[in-house]
Amino acid sequence: MRKQTRIGMIIGVALLLAVIVYTACYAYFRLYIIDHWRNILFVLVCAAVVVALVVLFVNRSREREALIRRLYLSHEWIYNHEIGYARISQVVPDGDAYEFVTFAADALVEMSYGFAVAEAPDDFEPEYMVATTVFDIRQTGDGAVVKQWSGSLHRVVSDPDGQRGTYEVATFENAAELAQLLEENEALL
Repeated sequence: MRKQTRIGMIIGVALLLAVIVYTACYAYFRLYIIDHWRNILFVLVCAAVVVALVVLFVNRSREREALIRRLYLSHEWIYNHEIGYARISQVVPDGDAYEFVTFAADALVEMSYGFAVAEAPDDFEPEYMVATTVFDIRQTGDGAVVKQWSGSLHRVVSDPDGQRGTYEVATFENAAELAQLLEENEALL
């Protein structure tokens, strides 16, 4: 099971404060007595604001988690903002794409989605990025099993000014498709 993140606690505290303020206004202004249309309007507006905030926070949290799950590859290094970096030869000794996918799945399962950012190696020039949009696991007696894993493989390019950008090579819907994309594009050589 994934550890609770600080952002989740911040959202919970913010929503708790909103509920406290709303309840205080509800009691102070006696909004439970429907004697004027403004009371109904105030209650509806407050409810709409709370729903909008919840949707906004959930979407931002999902976007943040997708950014944290990104894996950057060069022919020598693998890097992720949370797990840090390692030599490809250490985590994928045979250079096999399926071995890399197993390593990546294990790393994604262990992520805590915290706020600490690991430093990249000084000479790190990524060539590919694996962007995971959906990563869902199911806990079993033997451990975690990947239920759904989808995303895209991106090529990292630099412009003449040294600014990096990416373009999408292809999308994948499961671990086997990711491994096939990595092999086709020779991302681990």
